[in-house]
Amino acid sequence: AEYMGLALIAGQRPATVTIDAARADALAQQFYEAGEKKMGTNDDVFIDICTRYSPQDLELVDAAYQRLRNKSLQAAISKECSGHYKKALLACVNPIKFTAHLLHKSMAGVGTDDAELVRLLAHRPKEEVDAIKVCYLAEYKKSLGEWIKGDTSGHYRISLLSYIGDANLIGPKGAVTVDEGL
Repeated sequence: AEYMGLALIAGQRPATVTIDAARADALAQQFYEAGEKKMGTNDDVFIDICTRYSPQDLELVDAAYQRLRNKSLQAAISKECSGHYKKALLACVNPIKFTAHLLHKSMAGVGTDDAELVRLLAHRPKEEVDAIKVCYLAEYKKSLGEWIKGDTSGHYRISLLSYIGDANLIGPKGAVTVDEGL
């Protein structure tokens, strides 16, 4: 896990697509051979692929893996890895889905982890928030805005809903009542 952290900190990961379909197939095969094909996992290969290629590249590798192995890269990682190492690999492979999961976790159950909710949303550009919202709805069958509306109150709710572009869920003229904890 330390080596993976250093690889990510090195900043060698591109921001756009850098591979073609043939390279995606080759990386999917390398991933398979380093994990599911054998006993044990060659972590160096997993780390190299997950930290050297962009999320868009890894989407292509995932599609190739699904086509070649009938399962997702995420399923292969979940089978082969555990703990923080598994979480880090999953975050590299699909950062949008991973963030949607963390957002859900911050609001599910009793209480809301407000610090986590704000941390996960505050620095994200609109395009990324929009992608997270789409993923969240697909994963949890309820919109991120509806979850936020149900888990927060007052000006905090208004701020979060406005930030994610769901101001329509605020209500008439942003009405905030006394019973909402103001």
